[in-house]
Amino acid sequence: MSQRKWLFIVLLLCLAAVSVVAPVAAQQKVLRMALQEGDANSLDPQAYQTLGEFQVLSNVYEGLTLYDPKTLEPIPGIAEKWDVSSDGLKYTFHLRKGVKFHNGREVTADDVLFSFNRLADPKQATTYATSLILGSVVGFNDVNTGAATEMSGVKALDPTTVEITLAQPDSSFLAQLTMVPASIIPKEATTDSQQFAEKPVGTAFRGQGMGTPRSYYAGCQSRLLGWQTAN
Repeated sequence: MSQRKWLFIVLLLCLAAVSVVAPVAAQQKVLRMALQEGDANSLDPQAYQTLGEFQVLSNVYEGLTLYDPKTLEPIPGIAEKWDVSSDGLKYTFHLRKGVKFHNGREVTADDVLFSFNRLADPKQATTYATSLILGSVVGFNDVNTGAATEMSGVKALDPTTVEITLAQPDSSFLAQLTMVPASIIPKEATTDSQQFAEKPVGTAFRGQGMGTPRSYYAGCQSRLLGWQTAN
């Protein structure tokens, strides 16, 4: 058989394969990943403990800052920019407009306050990283010990501006905000803690997140099934 005929046959086979696979892919979008430390025990970012949970949660949630995968330096996330006072104690974050949670609601400064105050409360957040992220924030110890319900050092100046005051300068603060437990979460999704641990509600403002999760299946190969790209 001539080389030209072989090429023609190969081309037909490729076209046939595409015609079969494309409809299947259109019907079901599945992200499969091998988890290095076993399956995720919880999809609540503030219960984060293992590498397996990080692998899943980093595709669902985003924080005020993210990290550049090449330099590992903090870059804008849900906050499109920030200002730091000359003494290094006050950080003013300006939220990116139009960022929405997977439930369709737009992210506001109040969501940042709720997320950080929940993270500071050991009755709600069980991750080991709490003090690493918020330990230098004014009022953290008050919430962490149960003396207060809100950190005095975290304030919403307006719906898109958050001010965070530190007790002492911390050059690693922006980097710490890239950690999974520092993700911004909606209050209404956490009313049922068990459901929130199984059905996460995050963001995906720039396409880094996978989109809207319909369901999560645990097993030898964890699957995030039926994701829709967030707008």
